[in-house]
Amino acid sequence: AVVTTQSTGNDRIAVFNHEGCYVKSIGCKGSKMGQFSEPCALQLSGSVLAVLERGNKRIQFICLESDNTVLSTLLLPNITNPCYMVWIKSHDMKDELSGEIVVANENKAYFNTLNVNK
Repeated sequence: AVVTTQSTGNDRIAVFNHEGCYVKSIGCKGSKMGQFSEPCALQLSGSVLAVLERGNKRIQFICLESDNTVLSTLLLPNITNPCYMVWIKSHDMKDELSGEIVVANENKAYFNTLNVNK
């Protein structure tokens, strides 16, 4: 099991093992693949970590088992200040990036459902 947390003010993700021991950090401040700007929500599904970024208005899907490779990115140009995310996956789907993402802003007033594709 892997536990991840966003490192507030550092624009990176900290990864811990199931015993709570620090394993590694992912990313740094920036707008390139694998970099973050205000990561505000995380969701782990298997070895894939979804990272919602308020600053870059996107979600990056990162494989924790392959040296933090970015598998896919979803841009969120029409959502102001995105900060909440739920990744809805079906257990019978074999594709690790299958399912839907629901994103909301601080007021929880604007929702957007996106299909996750490679």
